[in-house]
Amino acid sequence: MENNISKFTQLYFKYIFSNNYTYILTTSKNLVPIMKESFGVLEEKVKVWGQPRNDAIFRKNDRSKILDSIYKDLPKYEKIALYAPTYRKDTSTVFFPFEDFDKDELNNFLEKNKLIIFIRCHQSETQNINRELGERIRVINSDKVEEIMDIINIF
Repeated sequence: MENNISKFTQLYFKYIFSNNYTYILTTSKNLVPIMKESFGVLEEKVKVWGQPRNDAIFRKNDRSKILDSIYKDLPKYEKIALYAPTYRKDTSTVFFPFEDFDKDELNNFLEKNKLIIFIRCHQSETQNINRELGERIRVINSDKVEEIMDIINIF
């Protein structure tokens, strides 16, 4: 799709590469036209296959069995949520970064709604989590689950 390449280079890429591709893989149907143009192929040669790391979302996992193996003392719950803020190496993550954050109000809400929040943070930031946030807020870092994508679909 580059505009500033010579006709020779365009032909070279077409005959050496584009005409010889079996398929071009992409992660989204929105990217099909871009990949078609970028690689100089027919749209039928562009296949949407997603990303392998996201395949775990569609795997069947037993939520109760997984959580019972990680935590023996969970309160009764109907719903669980994963809170995994993005790590930024130049700044510390502030968990629940709201001016009006009230730990007791949050815990009352979680109790009333039978909800548990699991926090997943970067391994270097475990000291930043106040472990006294309440019984319905749990840390689920790599010491509990090495790869969160293996169980992402339970949340």
